Amino acid sequence: MPAKKPAPGPQKPKGPKRPPAKEVKPSYPIWTGFHDPKTPVFVLMMNVTESGAAQVDNLTEHYDWLRDAAKRLKGTLLGYFVTLGPHDIVAVVTLPDDESAFDLATQLTRHGWVSTTTMRGFSLDILVPFTHH
Repeated sequence: MPAKKPAPGPQKPKGPKRPPAKEVKPSYPIWTGFHDPKTPVFVLMMNVTESGAAQVDNLTEHYDWLRDAAKRLKGTLLGYFVTLGPHDIVAVVTLPDDESAFDLATQLTRHGWVSTTTMRGFSLDILVPFTHH
């Protein structure tokens, strides 16, 4: 009698079962909410430098510094995420203008902890005039 073939589809992993993941409540906000759509939004994609990697235990201090620096420039830190992929950290900030974003990015890199790529973000509302002809 021939052996039964396994049923097609995903197979259950063999080995010990993992305990269910614990719900973790962040001690720092990862997203602070929405903003005035007239206020410019900037996305800061950061990579931790070699000297920053030696201080990786201080991520909460980095968050605090970035939040306070945005406030000094009349802006708000909306989101701060540690990420997987080509960038180590992504932050979303509102700032009054491009010059303020340049100032913030320059301050970040001057500390030597991260290198940054800064992009201006736009809400979907900007597309409305182009989609209704």
